[in-house]
Amino acid sequence: MKLINLSRIFVSATILLTLLSISGYAQLDQGFGTGGVVSLDVFGNDKPLASFVLPSGKILIVNEGASAGESPTYKYYFIRLNADGTRDAGYGSNGVVEIPLPSLPVPNPKMVAAVRQSDGKILLVGGASLIRYNETGTLDYTFSDDGFHSPNVDQNGTETVNGVVQQPDGKLVLVGTILNNDTPERLFLVRYELNGLLDPSFGNQVGFIIHNIPYPSVSEIVLQKTGKFLTVPQKEINSSGFYFDGAINRFNSNGTVDNTFAPVFFT
Repeated sequence: MKLINLSRIFVSATILLTLLSISGYAQLDQGFGTGGVVSLDVFGNDKPLASFVLPSGKILIVNEGASAGESPTYKYYFIRLNADGTRDAGYGSNGVVEIPLPSLPVPNPKMVAAVRQSDGKILLVGGASLIRYNETGTLDYTFSDDGFHSPNVDQNGTETVNGVVQQPDGKLVLVGTILNNDTPERLFLVRYELNGLLDPSFGNQVGFIIHNIPYPSVSEIVLQKTGKFLTVPQKEINSSGFYFDGAINRFNSNGTVDNTFAPVFFT
């Protein structure tokens, strides 16, 4: 079992970034935006979830805005920039489109990840659901008939969805966790056809599989060239001041645990 010392990783990363900055390799591109910086400044407390370079060379940003206070209201936007960092005036309102959130099972949902499909459509993950948009910011109603799907793999538990990845054949694999009062937290994987319907050939429950593993927490899913999936935890302090523990786990392309891989534990 391999143990990772996170403090050493963070220190090493900090030193590396400092050295790169000093040596000049991390200099800002003065020809991009204003002095190399683009300010989003759309709703307030703006935070980009993801950015994608489009085939045209333009840049699409998925942006989260949040109101002030302990219980913020979240809004989401697509922002499109020209290659030089200026707003694309031909897109939305001066380069900004507010995207609608459908009626999700979680009130005031917070999105946690965004992925651009190979056909240009955008996936948002959060609110216990997977949502798909056209690049124009409209819901893609060809996905699961209403633009989104909530897995609901355990009707007695509270689900979160944490990440999604697209396979080379176009299918989508979603990862999330389940928590209820009767069992420890569990990790689940769901696979969708490109039209948003469950892929019955995946997992052991007609499109999904639930795993009881020692460290199920996950913040990201990564597709390897072999077709296997890595799930990566997020090491952070919760509101009570405790650290979440986790592990990097690997799964086979059919959703089963890859027993040839020794999980990398963060404790």
